Amino acid sequence: MSDKRVAFIGLGNLGFPIAQNLVDDGFELKIFDLQSESDAVTALVARGAVFEESRRKLVEAVDVVVTLLPDSDIVLNTYLGSDGLIGHLAPGTRCVEMTSGYPEATVRLGKVLGEAGARLIDAPICNGAVPGAYARRLVHLVGGEREDFEACRALLSASAREVIHVGPLGTGHAMKAVNNSVLATCNAAVTEGLALLAAYGVPPDRALEALAECSININAFEQTAAAFRGDWDAPASFRLALQRKDMRYAAHLASDLGVPHPVGDAAHGVLLDAERAGFDDTDWSQGAFRRYGLQRLPTDG
Repeated sequence: MSDKRVAFIGLGNLGFPIAQNLVDDGFELKIFDLQSESDAVTALVARGAVFEESRRKLVEAVDVVVTLLPDSDIVLNTYLGSDGLIGHLAPGTRCVEMTSGYPEATVRLGKVLGEAGARLIDAPICNGAVPGAYARRLVHLVGGEREDFEACRALLSASAREVIHVGPLGTGHAMKAVNNSVLATCNAAVTEGLALLAAYGVPPDRALEALAECSININAFEQTAAAFRGDWDAPASFRLALQRKDMRYAAHLASDLGVPHPVGDAAHGVLLDAERAGFDDTDWSQGAFRRYGLQRLPTDG
């Protein structure tokens, strides 16, 4: 079998452009979606992908299975549930898990797949989101055996500017969760500072200007400032509910390892509060601003 034969599950906002790039790069792509007549399915079939109506047919005669789904529970059900993929995988099949998942769930899945003769790597995306997928500038953080990483490098590189092997299975998902927790912590800290300064009479635009000169982590700050200045009415690049889910994974990981996590927990609480206030579908980088009652800066400066 050719290593260009790939089965892809998860044709959402992020999965669709990744699948599209694989087809355009000459991968023989087989796709599966519960909505067989969705726009994503129609567009990919028009480009040369093959739609399969069952999971069994989806994974026949492929070397690689890619999953990009909402969370670890759905991934586990996809592989291990009723009519799960595990019962149809040929020995030696490599499975690439791009979902932002919980590390220990990934390790457990890898053990079960290994017993069935398949191999798993986790390759979540830490940078670029939907626009980055179309522009082929994502970053994949990969956990798993080096041999499997190298075998899947071309597939991962189809939509990425950087593909980083982090370590053993699960470390990619751990890295993604912690990365997002760190980034969200910086975001929450700046938001809290803006709210405090606004209450004291310093307008957000002046506060942003001053903090830009004083912030220790200028890159994290610049991302937060850009989100504050951005279009709050634009479709979410990464939903607040998904960011909070990654932070929950990081908090669970810290608890499992006995590592203190007070700042991350506090930032998690900020986003949880924003989610409960109804901002779960907004972009994660702007949800806390909205919850604090801050107003978006005028576009004319």
